[in-house]
Amino acid sequence: MKKIINKIRKIFTMVGGFLMLGISKVLGAVESDWTTPLYGPPPQDLYGPPPTPVPYRVGGIIRGIFIPLVFIIGSIIYLVKSKSSKTKKVITIAIAALICILVYILVGKIMNDYI
Repeated sequence: MKKIINKIRKIFTMVGGFLMLGISKVLGAVESDWTTPLYGPPPQDLYGPPPTPVPYRVGGIIRGIFIPLVFIIGSIIYLVKSKSSKTKKVITIAIAALICILVYILVGKIMNDYI
């Protein structure tokens, strides 16, 4: 019986904490006219736009350097180690190039839409 009461208490504590967190986030996001005289202008007005986030810069590096580099290295290794005919090698590298281009476009789309 004591275990059940402790579990119920934990559930109510978690739900209460969740509600308090949600309320504080909502009220913290509300921007009103009275906050400017109390706290001053928003930081963006004082210091300009924020710097570019790190994931966006890392995504640019991945998109610009890493994907083509991996494709080139993989193609060289495949050409050297493969014992298949030249036509199979050409077809395989063409398919890999197409996949590389699709990954390049996909990373660019993710970087523009979600970050």
